[in-house]
Amino acid sequence: MMNIVSTASDLMQDFKTGYMTLSSPWSTFVSQVVGTAMGCVISPFVFWLFYKAFDDIGQPESAYPAPYATVCRNMALLAVKGISGLPKNCLSPCYGFFAAAIVINLIGDLSGKVSQYIPISTAMVIPFYMGPYFLVFIASCSECKRYSNTVNINSCVSSVIVIYMGMNYHMYCQNIFK
Repeated sequence: MMNIVSTASDLMQDFKTGYMTLSSPWSTFVSQVVGTAMGCVISPFVFWLFYKAFDDIGQPESAYPAPYATVCRNMALLAVKGISGLPKNCLSPCYGFFAAAIVINLIGDLSGKVSQYIPISTAMVIPFYMGPYFLVFIASCSECKRYSNTVNINSCVSSVIVIYMGMNYHMYCQNIFK
């Protein structure tokens, strides 16, 4: 599902770029299809090249550990085994949080004055998907915006830039030194 959404997002971005460069939507769509087809053909050859060039590819201690491959393999095993492949009692919290989300959404939709204090569920899920650094970045920027409403706007703009650069540097270091 994530790959489908990613491809659709890329296509929408390409449509926007095509509109800005006065390209026709048809040529943009055909270019996307051709690029996707080329990726489907070229990717196996690149994998085969790496597979033959390096004996330990995919091993955790090798130069190319491929940690995401382990995640994909475990997801595939879970898909084949179904719910019985999960650890005992691991779905109990999932059911509880699902019920809590439904109740919170119902309270937010059905109540009048209370709904302004109930957060949107989708906005609460984003930090779990993106990681904690995103939550810290959004909180820092919103605090900076709140501060700018009372003080000078130029100080807020420079602070947001510094926070953003710090978050990017943190992510860069986190990916390099794993």
